[in-house]
Amino acid sequence: GINAEYGKQWYQRRVREMMYAITDYQSANLMCSVTDSASINTWKACVKVNTNFGGSDLVSSQGINSIEECLAFCQITDDCQSVTLNTVTKKCYLKNKRNGNGVSQYNQATSVNMACMAAGRSTTHRCEHNNMVFGGSVIGSTSIGTLEACVAYCSNFNLCESVSYNRSSKSCKANSKRKGLRRLLATAGPVSTCTA
Repeated sequence: GINAEYGKQWYQRRVREMMYAITDYQSANLMCSVTDSASINTWKACVKVNTNFGGSDLVSSQGINSIEECLAFCQITDDCQSVTLNTVTKKCYLKNKRNGNGVSQYNQATSVNMACMAAGRSTTHRCEHNNMVFGGSVIGSTSIGTLEACVAYCSNFNLCESVSYNRSSKSCKANSKRKGLRRLLATAGPVSTCTA
């Protein structure tokens, strides 16, 4: 009857609205391919030689030979925000805060804030997902001009791991999970395929 037809039209209109919103989004995982895409300037700014990020340890691993290996370990570990590598003992410490509980000078340590590495990269190397929204774990939102500015906004949150940015509304959402708790995908348009 009339109610069924109205319901069908409402549903179709709602789907079109949702598709438009989703196809205008860009989402990015801040920790994806961090070391591969870091510029020389970003590397110099973010890798702190003779520096220890104390406390806030998530987990540690022995036998890590380089800061790159330590960072790769962090990339695959949820809630990892920064690392400290003891260059003598070859032990990598993953931290759940951007600078641990505090920064101190220590000649045997090299430390890196993952958000620093992520914020210094171009969007093409951030495992950007077009036409996708990372949802379900939003910890902050703002209106901002570009995806790069959205990433910088995210880097100010201790637990921010990914962002979703709407190009039309300039809406930036910061997420506490690397790809959100759920992902909404448009049926049309190109989508990048990053697995990190």
